[in-house]
Amino acid sequence: MRARRALEGETVVLVDDVVTTGATFDEAARALTDAGAHVLAAVALAATPRHSERNVNASGTRSN
Repeated sequence: MRARRALEGETVVLVDDVVTTGATFDEAARALTDAGAHVLAAVALAATPRHSERNVNASGTRSN
């Protein structure tokens, strides 16, 4: 990713619909920072469970 213009002095908040690995947030933050922006926060509507958390509530969560 890269910013379309210089962003010196701009403060931004990253917004995404869903976070899976976080790689999109990482890359967007890098591109915006490289363009001179200050990334204040990152916000997502939803997140997928981490691999270690996927089976925690496996029983009883799906209809038969």
